[in-house]
Amino acid sequence: MPTMSLLYADLPGSSNPWLEPVSGIINEKDINSPVDKKTGKHNYSEEVQKNYTAMAIQELRIENVYRKAGCRYLAGSATDVWGTMPGISLHTELELLHQIGLSNREVLAAATTNFPDAFRWKTGKIAKGFEPDILILDKNPLENLENTKAISVLINNGGIVDREKLLTGKFDYSNDPDGKIISRWPMDVFSDTGVINAVFSKVPGKKKLKAEFQYLNNVVMEELFYVSDGLKVKAYLAFPLGKRKHPAIIYNRGGNREFAKLNPKKMAKLLARVASWGYVVIGSQYRGNDGGEGKEEFGGKDVDDVMNLLPLLKSLPNVDTSKIGIYGRSRGGMMTYLALMRTTKFKAAVVVGGASDLRMMNESRGNEMEAWVYSELMPDYWEHKDSLLTQRSAITRVEEICKSTPILLLHGTADWRVMPEESLNMALAFQKEKVPYRLVMFEGGDHGLTEFKLEQYGMIRRWFDKYLMLGKKLPVLKPHGD
Repeated sequence: MPTMSLLYADLPGSSNPWLEPVSGIINEKDINSPVDKKTGKHNYSEEVQKNYTAMAIQELRIENVYRKAGCRYLAGSATDVWGTMPGISLHTELELLHQIGLSNREVLAAATTNFPDAFRWKTGKIAKGFEPDILILDKNPLENLENTKAISVLINNGGIVDREKLLTGKFDYSNDPDGKIISRWPMDVFSDTGVINAVFSKVPGKKKLKAEFQYLNNVVMEELFYVSDGLKVKAYLAFPLGKRKHPAIIYNRGGNREFAKLNPKKMAKLLARVASWGYVVIGSQYRGNDGGEGKEEFGGKDVDDVMNLLPLLKSLPNVDTSKIGIYGRSRGGMMTYLALMRTTKFKAAVVVGGASDLRMMNESRGNEMEAWVYSELMPDYWEHKDSLLTQRSAITRVEEICKSTPILLLHGTADWRVMPEESLNMALAFQKEKVPYRLVMFEGGDHGLTEFKLEQYGMIRRWFDKYLMLGKKLPVLKPHGD
């Protein structure tokens, strides 16, 4: 998968991507180093452009050698850096695959059937047991690859896409209620190679779930888009088979942007696991990620994306909305704390390796968080740095956290991403503010508590079962006893 499109604009004879119809719905601000709209070229200096062009030509030569050696190809257009543009760059990748010597048929295979052959994905073919997206064309792409743009009908996730509406960008959700589900479809985690390798026993000729993952047979997994502040936001949903109502848990992912986002592997190993305990579990990717609109703010307006899952859950017939919990890991811990400042609806909360002090996290990591995350995601960061960090650091606002939600804090003492002191300090603050909590520090545990996988899940399940499933009363926090 050479992703030659990264350097497409620097090749002689490259076309202007801004002339493609779909460019009308692409925001130039979302593209790293976008090409000029008039010329289709970068506004580099002559020397810099000369170097990039030489690099692009050399890449084609290298790929030509690989092709002659018999390599098979997959068509991947990479991310939107160096001017590559979503959707358009896949077409330019097909063009470049043809330039290095692949026939039109081989190019089309690189974009379709080579994927299931390489990864055993159940997509890319129109065949029994497969889940293909279908592109119906008015012209034969075997005659000319440009004919892949002569689109008659597009079928995606089993539904016909309204291309006219798509290309005009006339999707306005500003008048839709928060939490409204825009679209929803089944998720086949078993089409993902990472999931296959993780959950199935490595027995020749057999495909059997490992004992630890037998629960996947009893859980429904879906993806969806929902409305949050007039934006389309992506989410993952998992729930037990059957029609009866279940308590619900909102899961807050860690990371930022595409890093550490929810994916099929996390669905199978985390969300579906919790769902198998008898809960409806939903997790937001936060705005701007995985096809969602807007831009996340690392604890700013994107907290609305968490809160707007509450009305979404209310619309699901299999959710007992009187029993809703919240669960966050890492950055998701920050999101959980901030959500607990805005509602009393959560009956239980769990925070694992949670960020509660953004200043401490930045200092402990050599200021990289400020350089690459805070300043890039928090609006007007350099002008309002102190107030932004204070607003997002729960340690400075503990008195605002709901005192009727019991919180389980789990943290590894060898965590380098989020210092263990962040949870220790929160526990001390909870003690002072009379917030019901339990703190467990795992000796030598890393950020994900990977050495204590089953132990941590056991604690998390017992906590949610106690306060969410069974509805036990809050502990007495006044000093008492003999």
